[in-house]
Amino acid sequence: MAIDSYLEAILLLFHIINENICIFSYMKVGLIQFLFFIILLNAGKTCLAQSSVLFHESFSESTSEEDKFEIYLDSSVEYRYRDVELSSQSLLECARILKQGTTVNDSVYLKYVLAQIYLSYTRLDALSAYEVIAQNENILESEDVGSYQVNLFKYLKNFTLMSLGDFEAAQKAFYEDIEIGKEDKDTMRVINNLYSLAQLFAVSEETDASIRAYNEVLSYVDVFEIPESTLAYTHLELVGMYISTKENEKALVHVNEALDIALNNKLDFILPNLYKEKGKLFLLSNKLDSALYVLSEFPFLGVSIEENNYKENLVSLQAEVFKYQKKYAKALASYEFMMTIIDSSRSDVLLDLYKSAYEIELLRNNHESANTLLLDYNSLKNKIDNDEKRQKTAYLKVKYETEQKELDNINLTAQLYKNQAERNFLFGSLGIAALFLFGLIAAFFQKARYSKQLERTVQKRTENLQQANTQLNKSNEELDELNRILAHDLKEPLRNVLNFSELAVREESLNNKINEYLDIVMKSGKQLNHLIDDVSLLRESNFVESIDNENFELKVFFTEIVKAVAQKYDKKKIILNCDDKSILYGPKQILEQIFHNLVDNATKFNENDEIKIDIKYELNNNQNSFQIKDNGIGIEEKYHDQVFGMFKRLNNRNAYIGSGLGLSIAKRLVNILGGQIFIQSSALDEGTCIIVNYPNKRDN
Repeated sequence: MAIDSYLEAILLLFHIINENICIFSYMKVGLIQFLFFIILLNAGKTCLAQSSVLFHESFSESTSEEDKFEIYLDSSVEYRYRDVELSSQSLLECARILKQGTTVNDSVYLKYVLAQIYLSYTRLDALSAYEVIAQNENILESEDVGSYQVNLFKYLKNFTLMSLGDFEAAQKAFYEDIEIGKEDKDTMRVINNLYSLAQLFAVSEETDASIRAYNEVLSYVDVFEIPESTLAYTHLELVGMYISTKENEKALVHVNEALDIALNNKLDFILPNLYKEKGKLFLLSNKLDSALYVLSEFPFLGVSIEENNYKENLVSLQAEVFKYQKKYAKALASYEFMMTIIDSSRSDVLLDLYKSAYEIELLRNNHESANTLLLDYNSLKNKIDNDEKRQKTAYLKVKYETEQKELDNINLTAQLYKNQAERNFLFGSLGIAALFLFGLIAAFFQKARYSKQLERTVQKRTENLQQANTQLNKSNEELDELNRILAHDLKEPLRNVLNFSELAVREESLNNKINEYLDIVMKSGKQLNHLIDDVSLLRESNFVESIDNENFELKVFFTEIVKAVAQKYDKKKIILNCDDKSILYGPKQILEQIFHNLVDNATKFNENDEIKIDIKYELNNNQNSFQIKDNGIGIEEKYHDQVFGMFKRLNNRNAYIGSGLGLSIAKRLVNILGGQIFIQSSALDEGTCIIVNYPNKRDN
């Protein structure tokens, strides 16, 4: 009797208390409210101390717009849970400052974005939270934002996906964050995502998976200092899970664990939830006296009677006791009282209350009232279903628009790269076309001039042979000059093509396809450059008979050649083996070109890091005989004679740049000296040994 009278007095007192709804009360059925309460706890957000000032009546003249922005933002965060309207007004002031064109640090702006997301949830508006997230994801790429802010933003996004019913995307995101947390050894990140994953399984009615996830959270207790509030709520969640699977003994173990944590750490806000669950467990175990004792302990929990969380849990347990005692009128009164203190936005809780009241009226055989409650239940259920459908449709629309915007940005970027590539290719093609056009024009004028000179020479040949010879020499000199000018004028634009192509290749903004085109241009340019040089040398080889003979030391001679060749291959090391200090006599300038081509060939066609060149010299029967051996890629025997032909190449032009005239020029110069050049021995991957013989010019 004493307990019943006390409870009735409590009910009467509740009717005259001013309502102060706290949306973060624990509710077993209210998904969005309950889930968000948990994320707030996991993020370490607790009720803040009272503050004497929210908005400054006026700012000093020296207060900048950036400082005002941060003051309003701090005010919004401070009053986030205590006064939604004041918090909202602060954020409106922040938005006004930004609209005026004021710029703030990215880290501060992300704090503002997070405040907007939290405000959306305090209004139970998950869709608005998602819109804020979708519009500001690009801020995460800034170097100014901290990892904590980035992780919190991503976590709120995952939580929002779950709140909007996109369980597949949310579950995938939670698993990914768990793996990232394990790799980064960020245990709290792992725990937060495991907790939310367990909630997702619970909502999806995957009870066993939910229990495993909650127990995995508890498994970190021995290796990580989990916040006491998180531990208490994890045990409380397991209580609900085990009650649903009718494992009441396990549920009782966890409710006692949660009570110990809450009492030892003064977590008063969770005590009403725990006492209600413990009382319900006693009723399920037919222990009415124990349940009544728990009910009588409510006034001594140290929690303000005005707090809605306290009232809801007390009246809920009271209703269960009355129902167990078959005091249906009092049970119904308890449910009806709860309907008056529950905010209309908490439709899931109201739905359960209608259902419970309906069942009581059936037990009382009050079918008319039961029918009214059933109609109210169905009406509210239809409203909830319609609201969920509208929210789902709106969410999918926002998601589609966001993805479409990202796709448009990607396509725009790709089009810009494509246009740039086409312009670069066009400019390159025009340059090459201009080069070849110049060559054709020059060739035409060369031919015209040559024809005229030849015609004049033929006309004068009949007059005087001497005069004809003189004119022919003059013609040849002019032809040489023309060839020299032609080679120079061809190489000047060619150098520009090569230089600017190399600069373009270094440009990081170009894509791979453009670099491929430029690489082709550079290789073709280098090939043309080699060809011009070698053709010029081949043309000049007709006039080498006039070159004077001179004395030179053999070792010094080859050392200088190796140094000259090495300058072309800065990534290769050439090792010369030549200890012969013999003094030779002969056309040094011609010999330099012969052996330069041979050493260059040995270096070019060599895959080794160290290029080995062995030189041996002998004087036999008044014949200078040289043996040049390398460790290059070698030549198959069937090609030993062909390699000395003009433009003969045995290798891919892309692999080894050259004109194909090197050995041909060497052979021609040796023939002019009256000597021979041939391959003594060579095979693939075994190097090559070339012999050069020519008559000794020194007088005996």
